Amino acid sequence: MSTLVGLDSTNRCTPDVAQQLKDNAYQFVGRYYSRTTKIDGKKLTRDEALTISKAGLQLVAVYEDGPTSYPYFSAGRGTQDAQGAMDQAAAVGQPKGTAVYFTVD
Repeated sequence: MSTLVGLDSTNRCTPDVAQQLKDNAYQFVGRYYSRTTKIDGKKLTRDEALTISKAGLQLVAVYEDGPTSYPYFSAGRGTQDAQGAMDQAAAVGQPKGTAVYFTVD
């Protein structure tokens, strides 16, 4: 079994960066969906998703809004996060039936 090599980032992946990753044998990039982030560039955009794909890299979608304490985890918050992830996946053009991973810090 082979191991895939990749990374996740809260920074936008530009065409130059995507090509550098590909040239250095990276195979995937993890990028974020979020409803509440205030970090500039954290959220994956449709243009960035296309840039990553055009470079020949796989894209891993990760949803993160700050799950760092027990009270965060409720049915209501889970529903909000799931809807936020589905909305952003549709806006980015993520293929239906593909995974969105959720963080727990």
